[in-house]
Amino acid sequence: MYPDASSAANFPSMWMKGGERMEDREILRLFAARDERAIRETAAQYGARCIALAERILGSREDAEECVNDCWHKLWNAIPPADPAKLEAYALTVVRRTAFDRLRAESAQKRGSGQLHRSLHELEDVLASQNDVQRRIEQTELAAAVSRFLRSQPPQTREVFVRHYWYLESAGDIARAMGLNRSSVKSMLRRTREKLRGYLQEEGLL
Repeated sequence: MYPDASSAANFPSMWMKGGERMEDREILRLFAARDERAIRETAAQYGARCIALAERILGSREDAEECVNDCWHKLWNAIPPADPAKLEAYALTVVRRTAFDRLRAESAQKRGSGQLHRSLHELEDVLASQNDVQRRIEQTELAAAVSRFLRSQPPQTREVFVRHYWYLESAGDIARAMGLNRSSVKSMLRRTREKLRGYLQEEGLL
């Protein structure tokens, strides 16, 4: 039976040992044992960030919470056999895909948050028109090229880029999370976009 985790992200985990966070390996063992604490622990630890990502995409707190609840169900069905090295990253990827699926299914792009459209607008000169960005970035060849490019960048540059264009975090949020100046983050994003454009042109993808 699938457990209800609708409110799990709103209270501290009951399953922490000595007040410490449960390790991902322990949570994954709960999934493997079909123990409903797996979902509750995942929601308690990572639910807030998952909801924040979904809300940036969908533009609605209510829709975001529904989306994330759908994602807990997907995690429950996927693990096992899935055995993610980083549970948070895996959960966020599921949330992102589910939120975009919801946008497409409901034809709700116009209701999307400003951050989503700002991020896509910034990339449109690099990849395609704004309406095509999401479709093209999911294509295997282009996605592989972007991944290769990012692996060649310094860790800080790569993290800033992924936070902004994958997790849709604003420049201000990134600056606070990474201890950087907001203007430095914006400059880093601009320079990285320019480098990415040149790289994709060399690869024959533009």
